[in-house]
Amino acid sequence: MNINGARVSLTVFVLLSTGLFLGACSVTETVNDVLSSTTPGDWYHGNGLLKAEYKALAFAAVNRENLLQDMAKGRGEYLGSMGKLLEVPPSREQEFYERAQRQMSVLTLAERPKPEAIVTALRYDWSAAVQVDSKDAHRR
Repeated sequence: MNINGARVSLTVFVLLSTGLFLGACSVTETVNDVLSSTTPGDWYHGNGLLKAEYKALAFAAVNRENLLQDMAKGRGEYLGSMGKLLEVPPSREQEFYERAQRQMSVLTLAERPKPEAIVTALRYDWSAAVQVDSKDAHRR
C-alpha cells in the first residue's frame, strides 16, 4: 500500500470511529439522564433482566430520535414497537398511532423531549377502551 492509500484509509477510519463515538456518547448521555433519576438496581430483576415497567422508558431512551420521527408520521416500526411495550391492544393500534401523532404537538414544545415525557405522552389506559368495545360487542 502506498502512502496516499494509507493516509486515505487512516482518514476513513478516523471519520468512522468519530461518528461511532459521537453516536455512542449520545446514547450513553440519554441513558445516563434516565438512570440518574432512579436508584440503580430498580430497573432490573435479580437475574439481570429489565423489569416490565421500565422497558418502554429504556426503549424511548435508546431510540428517541427514531421514535419521535415515527410519532410525527403517525406510523412506523419504532412507534409500533412502543405500542407493544405499552400493551396497546391490536384493535386499538390505529387509534394509538393517531394519538401519538397528536401528542407530537405537545412534545415539540420542548427542544429535545426526555424519554420520560415521550412515554408519558404515549401511555394511555387502553383497558377502559377495551371494556367499551366488549360492551358494544355484547349488545350486537
